[in-house]
Amino acid sequence: MKRRWTIALLGLCAVAGVAAWLAWRPQQVDALRVQAAPLVRTVQFSARVATLSRVDVGSTVTGRVAQVLVQEGAEVRQGDVLVRLEQDELRPALAQTQANERQAEATVKAARAEFDRAQELVNRGFISASRLDETRRAQDVASAQLAAARAATVAAQARLGQTNIRAPAPARVLLRQVEPGQIVQPGKALLTLALAGPTQLKAQVDERFLEQLQTGQPAAVVADAFPGQPFAAKVSALGAAVDAQRGAI
Repeated sequence: MKRRWTIALLGLCAVAGVAAWLAWRPQQVDALRVQAAPLVRTVQFSARVATLSRVDVGSTVTGRVAQVLVQEGAEVRQGDVLVRLEQDELRPALAQTQANERQAEATVKAARAEFDRAQELVNRGFISASRLDETRRAQDVASAQLAAARAATVAAQARLGQTNIRAPAPARVLLRQVEPGQIVQPGKALLTLALAGPTQLKAQVDERFLEQLQTGQPAAVVADAFPGQPFAAKVSALGAAVDAQRGAI
C-alpha cells in the first residue's frame, strides 16, 4: 500500500514538472527588422481657391450687341468670339473702301502706262520733257491715292473686326454683364474671365508653423466636393507679412 502511494506521488511530481516547464518555456514570437525612417510632421489648415489671374473684356468701339455667345462658367480658347456687335453699317463701309481701292489701282495702272508712252515719245523727240514731267506727277498722285485707299480699307477691316470681341487667352467666364440689344461703349467691362492656369489656394497659417513650411514642399489638398480623394499640390510661396490680430501668415 505504501508503495502505491509512492508511485502515485512520483507521477504527480512528474506531471507538475512538465506543467511548470510548459509554463516557463520561452514563447516564440515574430521578429521585425528595425528600419530608420524620417519623422514626418503634418500641418493641417483650411484654404480657399483663388484664380491665378482675372481680366475684364470689353468693346473698343461703340455699338449694339447682336449676340452674346458664352454663359458664365464656359471655358473658352484664345481667339474665340465672346460677343458680336451689329455690323450693318460697317460692312457697306468696308465694301466702299474696297471699291475705292480697286479704282485707285486701275488709275495707277493707267498713269504708269501713260508715263511709259510719254517717255518713249520724248526719246523719239515727238513731245517735250515737260510733258513727261506731267505724266510723272500724275503717276505719283495716283500712287498716293492708292496708298490712301489701301489704308482706308485696312481701317474699315479693323473697325469691322472690332465688332467681334474675342477671348485674349484660354480662360473661364466668371461674370457676364452684357445682353443682346444692349448699347456698349469703350471702357465698360462686359465679361470677366479667369485666365487658364494651375489652381491656386490661399491660406492663413498660424505663425507657430512657419518653421515647418518651405517653398516647394509637397502638400495634399482635400475638397468637400471630393471626399476621400486628395489632390497633389506644393507650396509655391510664403507671405512675408504677419497678420498681427490673428498671428497668421
